[in-house]
Amino acid sequence: DHDIQRTDFDPGAGTTRTGGTGIEDDSLYQLGKDPYQNKNAPLDSLQELRLVRGFTDDFWATFVEPIPNDPTSRILTIYASGLININEASPQVLLGRICSFAPEVTLCTDPVESLKFTTILSTIQQLIPIPLFSRPTDLLDFVEGKGNDKALYGMLTGFLGEDSELIFLPIEIPEDQRTPLARSFATSAQIFTIQAVGLVGRSRVRIESVVNFHSRWVPPPPNSGRMPGLGVFHYYRMN
Repeated sequence: DHDIQRTDFDPGAGTTRTGGTGIEDDSLYQLGKDPYQNKNAPLDSLQELRLVRGFTDDFWATFVEPIPNDPTSRILTIYASGLININEASPQVLLGRICSFAPEVTLCTDPVESLKFTTILSTIQQLIPIPLFSRPTDLLDFVEGKGNDKALYGMLTGFLGEDSELIFLPIEIPEDQRTPLARSFATSAQIFTIQAVGLVGRSRVRIESVVNFHSRWVPPPPNSGRMPGLGVFHYYRMN
């Protein structure tokens, strides 16, 4: 739905301006040779991605939500701080982030090594459904093969054998990229999707909400300017 009133916030000046409807420019997009509906604002829900060209049902089932109506199967999100939760993200996402900082390592240049990494980590996550890493550096140590026999990589080599073809070769992350890479990860979730389904006879109602508990996010003035104890609702819908 269109906003009723437009609000502009200047973080530097700490001022808020209101006025207009926020939809004055819509006609420019709809009167072109290739018209389309626009939204000059952040997405409110994941479903709005379907309005983006190219997000067909096949694309959605492959890259967004492989299992219909199952938020736990989602591999793409619009609610994020830019940090990747190393205990929740898929191995493919973790590999992509590592390769964005160290594109020349074997995990990123050798498809066989990439497959070994994603396969072994997926298997571990299925067998051990608990957080595997306490700190971002634990993941870095894992891909670099560091630590003793009680570390994750050490336990794998001890169980499978150092010469096992199932284990990927340790890599060496460039020293100047190690700290920036570690800072791009998080170890706990701070934005949650909550769903509840109510059934009465043949009636079915589903409530979906997205709640933000990120400590760095605070509401802009004229609100309180601090994170409420129960978080902030990003999205709420009843179907």
